This record gives sequence, structure tokens and C-alpha cells, in this order.
Amino acid sequence: MMLAVVAIAASPRRGHADDGSVVIGGAAEDRDRSVVGAAVIAMAREAGWAVSRDPLPTLDVDRLLECSDPVRPWACVPASLGSRGIGRIFVFAVDRRQTASGAPMVVLTAKLIVRAPPALAVRQRFCEHCADDRLTHASTELARQLLQDLAVRSGRTVLDVTSLPPGARITLDGQPIGATDATFNTFPGAHTVVIEKSGYLAETRSVIAEEGKTAAVAVALVPADHPAEVGARRALRGALIGGGALGVIAGGVLLELGSRGGPHDRYRYAGATPAGALLGVAGTAALVAGFYTWWHAPAPSAPSLGITRGAVVAGWITAF
Repeated sequence: MMLAVVAIAASPRRGHADDGSVVIGGAAEDRDRSVVGAAVIAMAREAGWAVSRDPLPTLDVDRLLECSDPVRPWACVPASLGSRGIGRIFVFAVDRRQTASGAPMVVLTAKLIVRAPPALAVRQRFCEHCADDRLTHASTELARQLLQDLAVRSGRTVLDVTSLPPGARITLDGQPIGATDATFNTFPGAHTVVIEKSGYLAETRSVIAEEGKTAAVAVALVPADHPAEVGARRALRGALIGGGALGVIAGGVLLELGSRGGPHDRYRYAGATPAGALLGVAGTAALVAGFYTWWHAPAPSAPSLGITRGAVVAGWITAF
């Protein structure tokens, strides 16, 4: 199989000794390798690498493409790269294949090799019907995932998740990672944390994790109301407010009737005045109780704590 290669190495950058290199190889067409190379270079520069074109010999590229030792990954790196201060290398193999249905597919096999501390991350991605835009996206995301893999392994970016009560499921960026209370290694950047526990409302928090720091997420879970309990409370509030209103109206009518016979009339509307007063007081009390329970009905709420870039945000979240 004919192998075509494109090698791109990092140029020295003043004040930054840990420069990088990008190597692109594989049996795919020149256009595919060029698209992948441009995408990976852009990702490397976004990550802070100083990247410039500097072709490597074919033998050196072959060694890097075959490098797969997880214990001593830097042992297969050509000495010429190490002598130039290269400390991290992206290696992408780009190949063309066909799916079972005969559709064209690009296979990306990628490695990130780091000198200190020694580390090797490997991933593969498949791109069907892969036009240039999709190939660019696939290459960029694959390079980003490799950087994130090594950032997690380094243990320099930490996420601490706690809940009250503990034992809640934690989902980080759509992936389940464990249960509270727990501490996890992650990679720098924005994350979405979802905390769920049976019988409680799920809580979602956004947090910014920074290298060398611990990002904390702490929540107090709110019990989820059972539908029957919600219905019973609503029925009670309705009964108190409705019954209280009827009591106030009936009491007013009785007071009016009692006043027509005069204070000493024992035969016409006898007892209407005291009965009206009693109904009015009872109705007013029922109205007050109904409105109180409606106003103070529990709403989903919880304290919130999050650490963002340069600030700690604390508060109380509630629904109205």
C-alpha cells in the first residue's frame, strides 16, 4: 500500500519551551490529508501550540505512525524532534475505506504523544460521506478529545460535586460519572452537571473548570411532590377559599336579616344576628387559611453554588 505523508513541526516560540508537532500520514488522497492537517494545526494553535510547517523525513513519520507503546511512548519519537525542544506530537493517519453498503468513508486514527510526563492517548473516528466540511469537523473534534483525555489524566483540573442528601447520580456533559459526594478529574472549560436522585427534582448546574483549580458544585435536592399529594393540597386550598367566601356571604345575609327585626324581636328572624356573626368569623378565618396555604405553597427551590472564571456564584433558585 502506498503511503503519502505530510509532516508539520512546531517552530520555537520565545518563552515557551514545550512546543509541539503535527504529523499527518495515511493512504488517503492529498486533499483529505491537507484538510485534516489544516484542522489539526488550528486546534493545536488554539491549545497554545506554536505550529509552523517543517517537513519530517519519511522514516521519522513512519516511526511515529507505528508508535503504540503506552509505557514508553516517547521512545519511538525521532531524536531530531526531541533535540528541537518538541514535547508533544499529534499523529494522524488518514485512510479511505468503504462501508458495508459501499458508501465511501474516511477513517481517522489519531494519537497524542507527550514527553513529560510520558503519555499516549489514542482515538479513532469514522466519517461517512465525508465532504471537506465534515472532515474538518471530525478532525477538529478528534484532536480536541485527545487533548481532553490527557488533561483528565494529568489530574490538574478537578470537579467536586456534593448534594444533600448524598447518593445522587451525577451526569457530566451527558455522560454518567458516579454519585455524590465525589471528586473527579476533568479538563478545563465549560461543563454541565446534572444531579438526579429518585424522589427528588433533578438539578442542573453550569460550571467553568480551570487548570490547577477545583470547581465546586453543591446543591440541596428538593423532594418531588407526588401527584396525589399535589391534588389533595390544591383541593384543600380550594375548599378553604370557596367555603370561606360562602361563609362570609351567608353571615352577611343573616346579619342583615337579624337587623330587620330589631334587637328585642324574639319572633322574627330569631337568632339570625349571632348566627350571622359566627358564620362571618368562620368564613373569614377559612379565607385567611386558604390564601395563606396558597401563598406559602412549596415551590421547587434550592441553594446554588458554582465556581466560574474569577468568581464564586452563590444564591437560591426557586420557581414561581
